[in-house]
Amino acid sequence: MCSLPVALSIKGKYALRYAAFGWHIFPLQPLSKRPYDGSKGLLDATTNPTTIEAWWTRYPEANIGLSCGPSGLYVIDVDPKNGGDDTFEDLRRGNEEAFRGAVTCLTPSGGSHYYFRIPRGLEAKSGADVYGRGIDVRTTGGYVILEPSELDDRNEQYPGKYEWEEGYNPKQGALIPLPPSLYPAVKQALASTPVSGEIIAGSRNDALTRKAGALRRLDLSAEALDAALQVENRRLCKPPLPASEVSTIAKSIARYEPGAPIGLTQGGSSGWRRHTFTKASEITQEQVSWLWEGRIPLGVVSAIVGEPGVGKTFLYCSIASMLSRGWVLPDADGPLTAESLIWAGEDRPGRIKERLELCGADTAKITFLNEEPGRGSIDQISEFLTANPAVKLVVLDPISSFVMGKNENSDNEVRECLAGLQDLAQRHMVAIVFLRHLSKDPERSILARILGSAAFGAVPRSILYIGENKRTKRRAVFSEKCSDDELAEPVEFFLGTNGFQFGKVDTELDKDAFAASRPDPTAPRQRSTVQEAGPWIVDLLKDGPIEANRAFQLGRQAGFSERTLKRAKKNLGVQSTQLKGQGPHFWVNHTKVAPQGANPEGQLETQKASGTLTGPLALDDEADLNLPYTTLEKNREETGPRGPECQLPGDYACARPHVDKVSERTETALDYASEVFGYDDQDPNPDLLFGAS
Repeated sequence: MCSLPVALSIKGKYALRYAAFGWHIFPLQPLSKRPYDGSKGLLDATTNPTTIEAWWTRYPEANIGLSCGPSGLYVIDVDPKNGGDDTFEDLRRGNEEAFRGAVTCLTPSGGSHYYFRIPRGLEAKSGADVYGRGIDVRTTGGYVILEPSELDDRNEQYPGKYEWEEGYNPKQGALIPLPPSLYPAVKQALASTPVSGEIIAGSRNDALTRKAGALRRLDLSAEALDAALQVENRRLCKPPLPASEVSTIAKSIARYEPGAPIGLTQGGSSGWRRHTFTKASEITQEQVSWLWEGRIPLGVVSAIVGEPGVGKTFLYCSIASMLSRGWVLPDADGPLTAESLIWAGEDRPGRIKERLELCGADTAKITFLNEEPGRGSIDQISEFLTANPAVKLVVLDPISSFVMGKNENSDNEVRECLAGLQDLAQRHMVAIVFLRHLSKDPERSILARILGSAAFGAVPRSILYIGENKRTKRRAVFSEKCSDDELAEPVEFFLGTNGFQFGKVDTELDKDAFAASRPDPTAPRQRSTVQEAGPWIVDLLKDGPIEANRAFQLGRQAGFSERTLKRAKKNLGVQSTQLKGQGPHFWVNHTKVAPQGANPEGQLETQKASGTLTGPLALDDEADLNLPYTTLEKNREETGPRGPECQLPGDYACARPHVDKVSERTETALDYASEVFGYDDQDPNPDLLFGAS
């Protein structure tokens, strides 16, 4: 090792020590990540002590850059400011030992650099988001910055020092090779298999064999294949298989040449499936159990489909209510008492509870899932169902939450997501029912009109179609698909003062006539889509501002296009603004009134926030029956909690709940703004949020 010149700066001495490790070093501008102007940056990197000494004699405060590729290093860069912490939790699962033993440098932004040796034969390249959002790789073609380099806020966004984590610096800890489970090609191959999420007992051998088949095509050695499978076993299998059993699978697959059939049949391009064979005489006939005879079976996934606003939400509220009371569902053999779990993404729990109460529910037997679910929520829902065996109905409204991040038009990706729900339903013997909108093309079949991939219609064992005859205004529940029985007879239903009410089973109702019906041309003109979106936006914003991206997402789920939402928003005078001039944009309703066009005459009155608000109040999409609209009163107490009844076509009536006084609503919105956006709740000027009324 070379002697350290006394006159050399601290950073120069560090640079020479790093070079002694065989690391290729080059200088960066002081307090910055940038190479010196006129230099070749990482292409100048060297281990030559004479060159390094000359550099730091000339630039004593230069930061220290490390060229990773020539140094044989593979650095995983976790960047929390870009979401790396959340992604890292998943990457670390199963790889705890590797990250626990890695040399680690802490960065000024609060992130971490994990150092590994590049294994022999691995072609490694630098890249952004290699392992997901916020996790980059620095290796061939990339460089990192070493202790004691530092950044300041004049040159970089996040000032501070680079420091080795205590006990994990290159002098204290030996560099370990990158484990096979972290090879980018291995991660990609594992992600391409049709196995995702929790792997339960009974399917573990098959799932790991599929993954081993995908990995064998990368020409991994038996040892590397075993190491990668052990990580997947610890990460996904519940409970994990014994390590010896996983090693047996790896050795079995490693006996075959890469790309060979290896006793398996390749399942498309995405993985491998081990075939088993059973004689028909040995198969036991399965007895179908029903939540609702002939319509919703237990242990499988079902769907409720229909156009927006026809009553899909009220249907599942009615079913859950009748189950909670032990009432007999139409055409059922007898009563069934059960509890329900509901995710209602297109409405607030309070609104759904109101509908449940209208249907007579015992609300103590109905639970809401409060946070928006995703495919990763299946384990938590499974735990809930294990602890609450009385739950027999799980409603997902909408299903899009569980396919988030996937292409909803891809058959393979949708099937993969729904497979997890199917497994959940079978394990807990519950009926999982999801809701899906239909397109408005009456010339196509019901199944062809289901939005998105055909898998939304192919995977469910049962599909109920909620239809309205647009001429007669009659509504009914039709059995569109039932893989376990004959199609059930139609059941008429009504929406009125008492909420959702089932009528009689009516064999004369024609599903095709309902689906193909068009509005009566002699009937009063219907509201346009923009007019329908206006009341929806007012209702969305009545409790305060909402982030613009979230508003568009909810609007799409409610069946409105982005263009329609923008036009309706403009008509209302709703502003999209950055509160305090920074951060995401939020929709803010300055007018605090229902929109122009919400009543048939197009009249709209606005009063100051200190007074009362009068004018038309549009019905929500589930109760949109083209009725006269009620008006807001000065106080709820004048007419009670619900407004005056208004007559529906036929013998049924409904009422629209009133909203609180404007002054109360303004106070609620200001409280919301104070909590979320940092507004001073003592600020005497509410126009900062709403603008002048």
